[in-house]
Amino acid sequence: MKKLLLVFLVMAMCVSLCACSASIEKEKLVGIWSLEDGTNVISITFNDNNKFQCEYNGAKGEGSYGLFGGDVYLNFTSANPFGAEARSVFTYNGESITLDSISLEKSSIDKDHLVGIWSADKDSVNYSFTFTRDGKFTCKITEANGKAKNLSGSFEIKAVDNAVNLKYSSTKSNPFKSTSFSYDDGNLIIDEVTFVKK
Repeated sequence: MKKLLLVFLVMAMCVSLCACSASIEKEKLVGIWSLEDGTNVISITFNDNNKFQCEYNGAKGEGSYGLFGGDVYLNFTSANPFGAEARSVFTYNGESITLDSISLEKSSIDKDHLVGIWSADKDSVNYSFTFTRDGKFTCKITEANGKAKNLSGSFEIKAVDNAVNLKYSSTKSNPFKSTSFSYDDGNLIIDEVTFVKK
């Protein structure tokens, strides 16, 4: 009877521990998580291959990660900017991941959401950007008379300012003044031109 009671107590403890944090799957984790609060500028990018890169107030780190219930284990192969340990453990609570007093939220834009075709019209000209998973983009510019030209380059998502930085293959080919899209309310915006995902 005592053994049976002990088993029930252990099970109750496990349930209560599990209730403290939500479970997280890789699909939910992959992407960019960040914090900018006036004191700290932090971002962690989780990749599909269980690798991550992070930046903490200018200090950079990288390594591999593992998931266990609601915990995200970061195993650093470089210096750990979060402390002296080679490992840090973040806890997922359904909306953020937390380490001590540091709480990161997933950025509004990540590669999974960005990949695809985004289109906009300005002054009778259609601009169509296609972003691919390998960090490349193409831009098709179609004028009202049907004349078209294609541009290409690479892109980088910046978690801190929630922007998509563009690097054209030719520096003179950029049709806009800016080289960076901002992301706002589900749209990409550059030079006051709003792009909508098709």
